[in-house]
Amino acid sequence: MHQKLGIRYVVFFLGLDNFKQVNDTMGHEAGDRILSEFGGLKSILRKDKDKLVRYGGDEFLIFAEVSSCGEAISIAHRIENHLQGLNGTYLSMGFACYPEDGHDLAQLIRLADGRMYQMKRLWKDSIAQRL
Repeated sequence: MHQKLGIRYVVFFLGLDNFKQVNDTMGHEAGDRILSEFGGLKSILRKDKDKLVRYGGDEFLIFAEVSSCGEAISIAHRIENHLQGLNGTYLSMGFACYPEDGHDLAQLIRLADGRMYQMKRLWKDSIAQRL
């Protein structure tokens, strides 16, 4: 990575909760529309500093160049605002910063993934408490 150059990165791990359920109950066309809407996220990303990639069926990664790890919070808010209301799905997100959280890409992805699952568990717990 670019530690000697003073460049920092953040890795976002995004998951579309209930995506399989949408496909199963509303059909794959509805799932395809959600993926298309999600792909529209590229419109708010910086062309020269951010990259969006599909990691798995309902999981995505965003790699963003940042000036500090604190900048990740404002990027996360932009992502959340853009993706509100994706027709029956919910967004879970976690992130990890280079070099603060690690120096190895695989390590950063694992950490961001773990943080995403923590968010997902908190969200599910809060729903269960309201029922």
